[in-house]
Amino acid sequence: NHETLLAIFRQHNEDYQKQAGKLKSLQLLEILHRDKHLAEFIEERYKVSAIALEELAPAFITDFELFLKTERTGF
Repeated sequence: NHETLLAIFRQHNEDYQKQAGKLKSLQLLEILHRDKHLAEFIEERYKVSAIALEELAPAFITDFELFLKTERTGF
């Protein structure tokens, strides 16, 4: 019953969307809703549909950044 990274990311986006147009940039909101890239990275790299927060290592961030820069141009 561990929370997953994607679940927290999606909850953050929902909370952020409530503030869109009031306190937050609508353009940034569009970027945040690209959780499909995160889901795709987790699937490709780890061969699972979700990853528990306790399983994250510092390399995850650098690997995801590289994925966005090389696999997802325009990000």
